[in-house]
Amino acid sequence: MLVFDTTSTTYEYSFALIQYNNLTTVEQYNFGIILKDHKGNTLTHIPTLSHTNDMCLDLNNKPAMNYTLNKIRERIDTLGSIKEGNISDALSVSMFRSFTTELEPAEALESLVHEYITLKKLRVLEKKVNTSKYDKRSIMRIMADYAEKKGIKNFIHHKKFNLTFKPIDLALVDKKSNPYSIATITSPHVDNFQESFVTNIFTLQDVMRNGDVKNMFLHAPVYKDIKTKNLNNHLSWAKEQAANYNLEILTDHREEAVMERLTV
Repeated sequence: MLVFDTTSTTYEYSFALIQYNNLTTVEQYNFGIILKDHKGNTLTHIPTLSHTNDMCLDLNNKPAMNYTLNKIRERIDTLGSIKEGNISDALSVSMFRSFTTELEPAEALESLVHEYITLKKLRVLEKKVNTSKYDKRSIMRIMADYAEKKGIKNFIHHKKFNLTFKPIDLALVDKKSNPYSIATITSPHVDNFQESFVTNIFTLQDVMRNGDVKNMFLHAPVYKDIKTKNLNNHLSWAKEQAANYNLEILTDHREEAVMERLTV
């Protein structure tokens, strides 16, 4: 039985992609992101184009593109909104899609940029967001890079399945894209560890009720080189709570150890 009384905090967002349509090659690239929270506030990732710097995409008519992007910024700043559809011959805004996450707005925007923006040289956010190697987003990113390097094609991270209200942090899926092995991540090095851990337990309970996932565990990676005041207390408390629900905790932070546990 849980001895920590908390309510999980999740946020509802909607987002649309600003897309560049190359009229010469008939290719389309994800170019920017517009994010709205449940209060109607808007955050954006819209690149500023340089006329001289080298880019990984040869854009047609950069002055006109810069002008259009500035108009998009002005409209969002003034009205807080932008319509879907064609903005110009080269730029369009996709349909707004909804998603749920525990991330705060700026972090949610950064997560979307990492997932959707095609052009890596345009991934510099206008507002810096602090990250660290023990942040959950960073851990998922490390695992995604590891899976790609190892050629593990059925690995998915931070994806919403019809098993629970919360996106699943790490998963292996079958040929029908159904998860058969999953893990949730919570870092014992952060202040809100207990709240996050409780949310993960609830998530795995949802999965057990609603799905047929054979393998699941809690991933709480411990980095020995990081001095965390409450680390031992966090881990002792977490192991006690996990035992009450017959759940396993993996504290090994190595990517190969996590993937090996996923493939059990």
